[in-house]
Amino acid sequence: MPTPPVDLLWPTIIAITAVFTIGAVFVVSIYFGQRRYIRSQETVLARLQEEVAERTRAEQQYRDIFENAVEGIFQVATNGDLITANPALARIFGYVSPELLMRDIKSEVRQSLLPEFRQKRFLTILEEQGTVANYISTALREDKKRIWVSTNIRAVRDSKQATLYFEGTIEDITERRQAERLQRELSRRILEAQESERKRVAFELHDSVNQMLSSVRYRLKSAEETSRGKIRNGWDGAQESRVLVEKTIQEIRRISRNLRPSALDDLGLAAAVRTLSDEFVKRTGIPLQVDSSKLTRRLPPNVELALFRVVQEALNNIEKHSQAKSVNIRLALGNSAALAVIIDDGKGFNPVTLNRQKQRGLGLISMKERASLLGGSMTIDSASGKGTKVEARIPLIVRK
Repeated sequence: MPTPPVDLLWPTIIAITAVFTIGAVFVVSIYFGQRRYIRSQETVLARLQEEVAERTRAEQQYRDIFENAVEGIFQVATNGDLITANPALARIFGYVSPELLMRDIKSEVRQSLLPEFRQKRFLTILEEQGTVANYISTALREDKKRIWVSTNIRAVRDSKQATLYFEGTIEDITERRQAERLQRELSRRILEAQESERKRVAFELHDSVNQMLSSVRYRLKSAEETSRGKIRNGWDGAQESRVLVEKTIQEIRRISRNLRPSALDDLGLAAAVRTLSDEFVKRTGIPLQVDSSKLTRRLPPNVELALFRVVQEALNNIEKHSQAKSVNIRLALGNSAALAVIIDDGKGFNPVTLNRQKQRGLGLISMKERASLLGGSMTIDSASGKGTKVEARIPLIVRK
C-alpha cells in the first residue's frame, strides 16, 4: 500500500478527528435534546394530570353540591322537559328519585309541575332579561298537595343569543308563606282588638264620663245662679269650675272622636275625613281641601276604617313635622280599589332615613300594615324641601 505523502498526513488526521468530533457532538446534542424533550413532555404530562385531577375534584365537588343541596337544582329544555334534576328537587315535588320526577315531567303530569312555564308574565321576563329571581308561584306535589315555591332561573344562550336551555333552583317556601300568613292574621286580629277597644273606650267616655261631667256642669251652673250676688267668692269658684268642666267635656269629645269617630260608622269615610279636617284646621290654622267627588258610595267598613286611619296618621305627621302651608286630601273610588291621597307642601323628608325617626316611622309602618292586611299598598313620595305625598290604595275584593 502506498504511503500518503507526508504533507497530506496531518491534514487527513485533522479532518478525520474533526469528523469524529462533530459526530460525537451531534450525538451528544441529540441525546441531551432528547432528555430535555422527555423532561418537558413529562412536565406537560404532569400538568395535564394535575388539571385532570383538579377538574375531577371540581366535578366531584359540584356533584356533591348537586346531590346534597337543600334547594332543588335543575336544567330544563325550552319545551319544558327536565334535562337534569337533583334529589332535593324530587323531594320538593314528592318523588323518591329524580328519575321518577323526570319521567312524570315528560308525561301529562307536567301540567302540575314547573307551573311558571305556563305563565305569560314569567316567560316574558325570562325572554327579555334572560333571568328571573325569586319568582313566587304555587305548584302541585305528586300527592296533589299544593305548595309555594320560589324559582331562580337563567337562560343559557349561544353566541347568537339563541336560548339552548334553562337552569336554576327551586326552593319550597310553603312553611315561610304559612308563617307570614299567620303573622298577617295575628296583626289583623291585634288591629281589630285595638279598634274594638278604641270603640269601647270612646263609648264609655261619651256615654258615661261625659254624662257625669255634664251633670256636674249643670249642678255648678245651678249653684252659680243661686249664689250670684250673695257669696261672691263661692259664685266665682262655681263659675271657674263650670268653665273648666266645659273645657274638659270638649276635650273628652275630641279624644272620643279620635279614638272612634261616630261619623265614620254613621255617615261614612267622606264625612269622617271632613270632620277630622275641620278639627285639623281649627288646631293648626293650615288650609285644607278635601275632594271626595269621586267617592260615590259607602265602602266596606274595614276599608273605610283603614283609609281613615291612614288620613288621620298623615295629618298627625303634617301637624308635628311638615311645617306645611296647605294640605290637599283626595278620596276616590275606582272599578276595583278605593284610594286616599294626602299631599302637603311642607319641608318633606328623606324616606331612606325614615326608620331613624322612631315616632314618624312607627306611625307610617302602622299605616302600611293596615293597607297590607287588606291586600292593598301605601306609597310615600317625599324629598327634602318638596313636600310629601302619601297614597293608600285598597282593593275592594280582599285576597286572603
